[in-house]
Amino acid sequence: MEHFDPEQYLALVEKYQVSHTQLVPTMFSRMLKLPEAVRTSYNLSSLEVAIHGAAPCPIQVKDEMIRWWGPIIYEYYGATEGLGFAWCDTEEWLARPDTVGRIVLGEVHILDDDSNECPIGTHGEIWFKNRITLRIFQR
Repeated sequence: MEHFDPEQYLALVEKYQVSHTQLVPTMFSRMLKLPEAVRTSYNLSSLEVAIHGAAPCPIQVKDEMIRWWGPIIYEYYGATEGLGFAWCDTEEWLARPDTVGRIVLGEVHILDDDSNECPIGTHGEIWFKNRITLRIFQR
């Protein structure tokens, strides 16, 4: 597809029996805006893994996608910048819907507005650190 079309995407998954896909949250939102009769008219049973990243995914959107596609949705966070990498599967996300997952690469710090470390379980800004630079990523 040269341009993402939500219904064409569903048709291609069905036609080619796609098993793995990578999407961004905007694509999820566009598919969810299709009438339910259109969404459910395609056989998506071949899908085994749907990875998303590139932007934060609203909780409601991700929840609706999991209810539609099942526990096949995985999220990565921070990989594009190369400073750190977090990974989250559906089970972990359902347990904590505001998570971006566990850090598998890099050093992470959760900081408050005054750049102090937040206690575990407290919301804050995500900071990845590596040997070259320190950069902020907000979620």
